[in-house]
Amino acid sequence: MEQNKQNFSGSYERAKTIFEKYNKDGYKGINSVGISFEIAALVKGIAILTNAEEKLR
Repeated sequence: MEQNKQNFSGSYERAKTIFEKYNKDGYKGINSVGISFEIAALVKGIAILTNAEEKLR
Protein backbone atom coordinates (compact mmCIF):
# COMPACT_ATOMS: atom_id res chain seq x y z
CA MET A 1 0.00 0.00 0.00
CA GLU A 2 2.80 2.42 0.83
CA GLN A 3 4.35 2.25 -2.62
CA ASN A 4 1.03 2.97 -4.37
CA LYS A 5 -0.44 5.52 -1.98
CA GLN A 6 -0.17 8.28 -4.62
CA ASN A 7 -2.22 6.28 -7.12
CA PHE A 8 -4.87 5.12 -4.65
CA SER A 9 -4.89 7.79 -1.98
CA GLY A 10 -8.50 7.14 -0.93
CA SER A 11 -7.90 3.41 -0.56
CA TYR A 12 -4.66 4.07 1.29
CA GLU A 13 -6.39 6.33 3.82
CA ARG A 14 -9.20 3.81 4.24
CA ALA A 15 -6.70 1.02 4.87
CA LYS A 16 -4.94 3.13 7.50
CA THR A 17 -8.29 3.72 9.22
CA ILE A 18 -9.07 -0.01 9.18
CA PHE A 19 -5.68 -0.88 10.69
CA GLU A 20 -6.03 1.81 13.36
CA LYS A 21 -9.44 0.43 14.27
CA TYR A 22 -8.06 -3.11 14.37
CA ASN A 23 -5.22 -2.16 16.71
CA LYS A 24 -7.58 -0.97 19.42
CA ASP A 25 -7.70 -3.24 22.45
CA GLY A 26 -10.65 -5.60 22.52
CA TYR A 27 -11.41 -5.17 18.85
CA LYS A 28 -9.03 -7.76 17.41
CA GLY A 29 -10.80 -10.88 18.57
CA ILE A 30 -14.32 -9.59 18.14
CA ASN A 31 -14.25 -8.26 14.59
CA SER A 32 -11.30 -9.92 12.88
CA VAL A 33 -13.54 -11.48 10.24
CA GLY A 34 -15.21 -8.17 9.43
CA ILE A 35 -11.88 -6.45 9.10
CA SER A 36 -10.58 -9.17 6.80
CA PHE A 37 -13.59 -8.59 4.52
CA GLU A 38 -12.90 -4.83 4.54
CA ILE A 39 -9.28 -5.38 3.51
CA ALA A 40 -10.28 -7.94 0.88
CA ALA A 41 -12.73 -5.44 -0.63
CA LEU A 42 -10.01 -2.77 -0.73
CA VAL A 43 -7.59 -5.08 -2.49
CA LYS A 44 -10.25 -6.21 -4.95
CA GLY A 45 -11.14 -2.59 -5.72
CA ILE A 46 -7.52 -1.68 -6.33
CA ALA A 47 -7.10 -4.70 -8.61
CA ILE A 48 -10.18 -3.71 -10.62
CA LEU A 49 -8.98 -0.12 -10.97
CA THR A 50 -5.49 -1.21 -11.96
CA ASN A 51 -6.86 -3.62 -14.55
CA ALA A 52 -9.14 -0.94 -15.99
CA GLU A 53 -6.25 1.55 -16.24
CA GLU A 54 -4.07 -1.01 -18.04
CA LYS A 55 -6.83 -1.69 -20.57
CA LEU A 56 -7.12 2.03 -21.32
CA ARG A 57 -3.43 2.32 -22.18
